[in-house]
Amino acid sequence: MLALAALGLGALAVAQSAAAPPNGGFSRARPVSWISVAPSRPALVWVETAGGGLLSDDAGRSFRAPLSTAAFGRAQVAQATLLADGKTLVAMPTVWSAQQFTAPRWSADGGATWQAGALKGVDAHYDFGAVSGFAGESPVTADPSDPRTAWFCQGNLYVTHDAGRTWAVATPRLKRPWHCAALAIATGGRHTLILLVQSKAKNPKLVPGRLLRSLNGGATWKQLKAPHSPQLDYNGHALAFDPAQPSTLLMIGANGAKLGALYRSVDAGLSWKRVRPAGKAPGAVVDEFAYAADGRVLALVRTADQQQGIFASADGGAHWTTAPSLRFDATSPAIHASPLAASGTTFLLGTNQRGFYRLTPGARRWAGP
Repeated sequence: MLALAALGLGALAVAQSAAAPPNGGFSRARPVSWISVAPSRPALVWVETAGGGLLSDDAGRSFRAPLSTAAFGRAQVAQATLLADGKTLVAMPTVWSAQQFTAPRWSADGGATWQAGALKGVDAHYDFGAVSGFAGESPVTADPSDPRTAWFCQGNLYVTHDAGRTWAVATPRLKRPWHCAALAIATGGRHTLILLVQSKAKNPKLVPGRLLRSLNGGATWKQLKAPHSPQLDYNGHALAFDPAQPSTLLMIGANGAKLGALYRSVDAGLSWKRVRPAGKAPGAVVDEFAYAADGRVLALVRTADQQQGIFASADGGAHWTTAPSLRFDATSPAIHASPLAASGTTFLLGTNQRGFYRLTPGARRWAGP
């Protein structure tokens, strides 16, 4: 999805197009590839499809597209994250440099215009090597406790404290073959961060991973004992804290040679125990999960290459039951449910064939916008 370019990117602004769909113009036929929810304003939801980005200010009941498909492509952004200020979108650049840090792009007007951030201070260059390849860029992570702070993996870990206008290299400083892969941040007064760093491996399905934890907002880090081969999900749903219990978190890892094992920690990552949303169903693996604001969790489970269902936990992932699943007529193309997110206590789900759905607390079926 991401192209490599040996260039420095300056400020870029893309004006809103008159061809952008009107309010509520969400196409159910387009695959949904990304969902982001503002940490402090859960009613604010950003969704991306093949046609570009769409913004909702009513928790996904209706949407508007700030840019036409062509204009969104020219903005060179993808997987935009809503910051805790409830105003700023910060997106990965789709064209980035193999020689220098390429800053994410930010928008302060709901995605109508985008500008590139700038590197502040001296960079700690991450060597991507002589062979061009995807290494270490992942979606921006919003800090839930600081409205203008966000973190970004591009080889090393970078941080902004001014909502994406400027970035600085953060600790820890990584060297090949290790690169920054994913970050989870707990809510609450204790500013706990857990960072997943990965290396390269002969088997691309089992990539070596290490977990690092910071208890002081990223100033210092210590390595944790991690489940075997922590799994990176480029939708950002492989490592997350429980917003209702900040010392609890879930992670998708591996059990032996099989990916998709779900692990739970109740001590901020010091120890882990495997949990099984689908019980003893043979071959069941977890593709992704999402926490709601009240600590409920949904997990998408599959066996072999087919998704088998959605499972729910009311206690932060300790115990699981079946949840409402999306069902379509037998003549429809195969439906793949992903990505999964939550807006407050309402779960949000995208699909590859049928658009976007919402599941409110106590509901028995998913509803479209």
